[in-house]
Amino acid sequence: MTAIGASALNNIWLDRDHLQSRRCGRELQSALTCPGSLTEHLSQYCDRGLTLQLLGEQWQSPLADDVENLPMDPKQRCFIREIHLACAQQPLIYGRSLFPRATYAHCRGQLDRLGQRPMGEWLFSDPHIYRQFTQIGRIGRRSRLYERALSGLPHRPDMLWGRRSVFIVSAQPLLVLEIFLPALITCIHTSGKSKTS
Repeated sequence: MTAIGASALNNIWLDRDHLQSRRCGRELQSALTCPGSLTEHLSQYCDRGLTLQLLGEQWQSPLADDVENLPMDPKQRCFIREIHLACAQQPLIYGRSLFPRATYAHCRGQLDRLGQRPMGEWLFSDPHIYRQFTQIGRIGRRSRLYERALSGLPHRPDMLWGRRSVFIVSAQPLLVLEIFLPALITCIHTSGKSKTS
């Protein structure tokens, strides 16, 4: 298994094709490698329906994990959208979408219309948008991304799994990070569908 990037403190990013279920468990592997919308994939485990909690939308400085695969100055501020995807008020996913300035200029209207809906509803409904690649990440306790993902949450595991994808929108890159929170495994197991996912 080959590390693609490890410049952020204690984080390792892997090519999606190299992920093995013994590393993360079959249920998480299925979610980490699903080719379509993660929201749609996880909806099978939440009978009450998944809800989106918008944590913030603002211009801010990116993290190291944000800019490793984007052709931009790492000191340049970006428009960043942060969300929790939740089931029964329990956050399952921390989502972080990063728009460099040129990308934001093309996407501002779509973002305004998106509101409280998941990013995937837009990305996977527009045939002109495509995913360039996806990497799977092991997020360590020392990283700033770990702290952002678990901010306000009580459970602090040794590491988190997640994935980051670059989408191309009007020839401009958009980064989407999806970090899997501790409550996700509980949700999968209590749904009774973990063996059929």
